[in-house]
Amino acid sequence: MIGFNHVKYFMYDSSNIKIILASLFLSLIAFGFLRYNNKLTNNKKLMLTYLHIIGVIFPVIFFLYSAGCRAWFYGCSKTNAIIYIALLALISGGITVLLVTPYFFIKKYLRNSSEIKGNFISYFIEKYSKKLSIIKPKIYLVNIAKPIAFSFSRIKPGIFISVGMVDILSKKELYAVLLHELGHIFYRSPSLKFSTFLMRYASPFTSFTSVDVKGLNKEERKADMFAIKIQKTSKHINSAKNKINRFNNFKEVI
Repeated sequence: MIGFNHVKYFMYDSSNIKIILASLFLSLIAFGFLRYNNKLTNNKKLMLTYLHIIGVIFPVIFFLYSAGCRAWFYGCSKTNAIIYIALLALISGGITVLLVTPYFFIKKYLRNSSEIKGNFISYFIEKYSKKLSIIKPKIYLVNIAKPIAFSFSRIKPGIFISVGMVDILSKKELYAVLLHELGHIFYRSPSLKFSTFLMRYASPFTSFTSVDVKGLNKEERKADMFAIKIQKTSKHINSAKNKINRFNNFKEVI
């Protein structure tokens, strides 16, 4: 069990402090670029966002591994051991942020979802996936009344759409929402949205200032324009958004 003595021994070692400060410094630099550089590409934003998150959680993982090493083995304060522990903590942080967290996020919705096959929605997605030369995403119907829709593109692309969304929208409005999500997959922006969402919970810096809200709004507008271009009208996507907003406002009132 990790106790006060482990913290004391850990803090007494100047090498540990230097590693933690370096991690936080790199994390802060990444945050600064995200906050003040508006010309970053999506790939660079994604890289910097994950670098920032890993930099924030690294000290915790590094301490836990160091304390565990001291509890079970001798020589954990030696330079070589510290380097190995730091590398292991860095790899663990990367795996947690890039693979484990997204997996559990998607798993949460999959438990309450069923895959849509063989109906007009799946045929519509298949048709436009071929036209766009992208891998056809799986479509999942989420069994909740609130109208939501989101997409993911890591490993295999997918789109989640709720029962509530299907219920309140007309077919053309639903097509507009599906095209909006296809646009996100086409532009590879779901990973950016998720990483920004994760950063809001994992990073203490976001308590004091927002990051990349303009960038996310830009991605939403691009996805809207994607749907408008294919449907040749903004009527359906705007109507869908108005219905969703009215539903959410009504729920807040009651």
